Amino acid sequence: MRTRNKQILSFIEKIRNEAEKYGVKVSFTKTKTLYAKDGSPVCCGIFIPPTSAGIGHIRVATGGQSQAECLLSLAHEFIHMRQFFNKEKIYFSSDYFKLE
Repeated sequence: MRTRNKQILSFIEKIRNEAEKYGVKVSFTKTKTLYAKDGSPVCCGIFIPPTSAGIGHIRVATGGQSQAECLLSLAHEFIHMRQFFNKEKIYFSSDYFKLE
């Protein structure tokens, strides 16, 4: 996602810095859809917890989305990351994907 807006850049940098503390990389792709490990489409954003190698990902698809939609996707996936690392019950609930 390209922007020159200082507030937006600051917001993205804040999320990147926080994610980096947990070994999570933040990336944007020009595609319209992202896919889970099993190959199923997951829309425009995904949080992938760290693997045994200690690397996780927040990915946001920017194709066909407005800047606002991309930022909402980023924030949404950031919350999932925090739920995971804070060991919040909802993240590990069997109803989690139904709520999504």
